[in-house]
Amino acid sequence: MLLKSLSSPCEALDLGYIRYVVSIVLDGVASEEVLDRVGVEEVLDGVAYRLVSAQIFQALLDARASEHSMRMIAMKNATDNASDLVDDLTLAMNKARQGAITQELAEISGGVEALNE
Repeated sequence: MLLKSLSSPCEALDLGYIRYVVSIVLDGVASEEVLDRVGVEEVLDGVAYRLVSAQIFQALLDARASEHSMRMIAMKNATDNASDLVDDLTLAMNKARQGAITQELAEISGGVEALNE
């Protein structure tokens, strides 16, 4: 992992990532553990390491969620555009068919008028 490869401790870590915001809010559950026989320094080192690891992992997850969300929106837009195109083509086809039917009816009625004269 990245943090294990660092040879010396660092003072700060700046992390920039895409944040994914969800409309569903979940309540967190906190658990308390009593740490006996462990030094404060050792606990803080472990917590800092896990915190940085968790923040990097969260950044990767947010970036992945954002990418999937954008893909879903793009697919929905493409589906909506395809549906609109199908509707437009269906209307154009129906107009052309109706025009052909009207033309045939006009020719038939013109032929009937010619026969009656």
